[in-house]
Amino acid sequence: MTVGAWMDRWLPTRETDLWKTSFERIASVCGRHIRPTWGNRALDDLSNLEIREWAATLQERLASRTARKVILIFRQLLDAAVDDRRLSVNPAARVPLPANEGSDREWMVPARRKPYATPSRPSTAWSSCSGTGVACVWERSRRFEGGTSTS
Repeated sequence: MTVGAWMDRWLPTRETDLWKTSFERIASVCGRHIRPTWGNRALDDLSNLEIREWAATLQERLASRTARKVILIFRQLLDAAVDDRRLSVNPAARVPLPANEGSDREWMVPARRKPYATPSRPSTAWSSCSGTGVACVWERSRRFEGGTSTS
């Protein structure tokens, strides 16, 4: 069985246990990055060295977080093949991942967190995120003082 044929069987099984956006991301990664390189290859013909070389080219072409996600999704695909006994070992299991530069959660670090707007303290940051002007935020916030609407 080829990687592409296995992917066609594996992808629908992921749709039921993931959020729609997560599934769409996985399907997109498979279509853009995995299928063009590995789709016509036999599952049992993959080698760790080839996958490492491919991962190195991903790191040159893509942002580190994106390259990481591509490699992790390829690992999941091949883990499922191991679980289904189509492979004895996952050749991508020990492929090094790129450093996760710039964590998604950096904004949560108190020193980097900016004060946020509240109904009693509107800010331009809040208005720019919400797509409204400061005056609109202020008017809306005055309506909800004390948790009840005054309009």
